[in-house]
Amino acid sequence: MCSRYANRIKNGTFEVDGDKFQVSENEHDGQNTLHGGFVGYDEVGRGVDCTPRAEAHAQRNWTVTAHNTSSITFTYLDAAGTEGFPGTVVSVIFFSTHTASTHHVHLNDMHPLTRS
Repeated sequence: MCSRYANRIKNGTFEVDGDKFQVSENEHDGQNTLHGGFVGYDEVGRGVDCTPRAEAHAQRNWTVTAHNTSSITFTYLDAAGTEGFPGTVVSVIFFSTHTASTHHVHLNDMHPLTRS
């Protein structure tokens, strides 16, 4: 998962229901937003300030919400305002193994909780 948005946002601006939003511009010297800004969902590790001035190599923390001998589930809460995006989003990724050579990955639809 790259982030809550997978593509480019021209000039880092967009509109939802008449409200305009400015998000982090991390591509082409600040001309566009690529894959949700400076810190993608793939950046797992230490906690970080994800404001528009977030450092380019920062990381986000996923939480293990379930596990057993053949599977693990990670959840990430992306708070409203992170990188300038509206709304709080919860994402869940489920990994499982069924045999030594068979692995499954399930990504949920991202679920907006609130809109700021």
